[in-house]
Amino acid sequence: AKSMEKLADNITCDYQCTRPDGRVLKARLDFQLHMVGLNNGTYRHPWLRAIHGSSELVGERLEMCAREHYSRDYQYLRFMKCMDRNVTTIPLRAPDCADEADMDLDLLVACANLDGERFVAQSYGFVSVSVSVS
Repeated sequence: AKSMEKLADNITCDYQCTRPDGRVLKARLDFQLHMVGLNNGTYRHPWLRAIHGSSELVGERLEMCAREHYSRDYQYLRFMKCMDRNVTTIPLRAPDCADEADMDLDLLVACANLDGERFVAQSYGFVSVSVSVS
C-alpha cells in the first residue's frame, strides 16, 4: 500500500544492451517520486493531510528534504527505501535510515522544519485532484 502513495513521473537510469547481432541499444529513463495526499489549503499556505496520518506526514517532509539535498545519483532513494521498510515506524526510523543512506540527519530535520511542508505540498500538487474532505 505504501508504494501506491508514491508516484514516479520521471526516472533517470542509463541502460546499454547488446543484441545478439552485436548492435548496441542505449536508453535513458528519468524519474522523480511524488507523494499522494491532500492539501486543503494553498501552495503558499498548505493544510496537508497524509493518507496514513500525521506521523506519515513528518516522514514525507523528511523524505522530500532527502530528495532536495541528496538527489545526486538518487541517494535519497536509499533513505526512502529504509523508511518504508516498516511504515508503522515512520518517522522513528529516520536516524537509522539517514545513517544507512549516509545523510546528515540534522540537515534533513532542519530542512523538514523550514521547507518540508512546502516540498510536500508541491509534491502533492503533481498527483492530486481537488478533493473535499469533511
